[in-house]
Amino acid sequence: MKNLARITTATLFLGLAGCATDYPSRGTADKEIGGDASSAQARRTAYVSNTPGLSEFTRRAIIEGRLRAHMDPEEVVASWGEPQHIQHWMNWDLSGDTVEWLYGRQEGDHFRTLRNVYLIDDEVWLWYVHPAARQN
Repeated sequence: MKNLARITTATLFLGLAGCATDYPSRGTADKEIGGDASSAQARRTAYVSNTPGLSEFTRRAIIEGRLRAHMDPEEVVASWGEPQHIQHWMNWDLSGDTVEWLYGRQEGDHFRTLRNVYLIDDEVWLWYVHPAARQN
């Protein structure tokens, strides 16, 4: 029941933000936003090499710059890098602490979000890669 509340909460956040995705499990960070792809790959490889006990699925996802449900924040940073902005949400149903990590770039006087990650109680529950990020 608690998991259903978490999924409902995460879905509500995306709905309120006007975001939707056909394949949320395929979100990738092929290139770092405003960064160097080779340094991103070096970060991923170093994390996987220095973190024993990762499942094969998680290890492969990090190396490929992808996310998986239930990753912890450290694994997200290894895969996608540090977020540019972090927002904390108060849940109406008390299902846990929800945090949204935003990845994007500054464009003039506003921030353009290209990727979002929603973590509930320090676990990835949902993420979204905007179409503009897939084209870069």
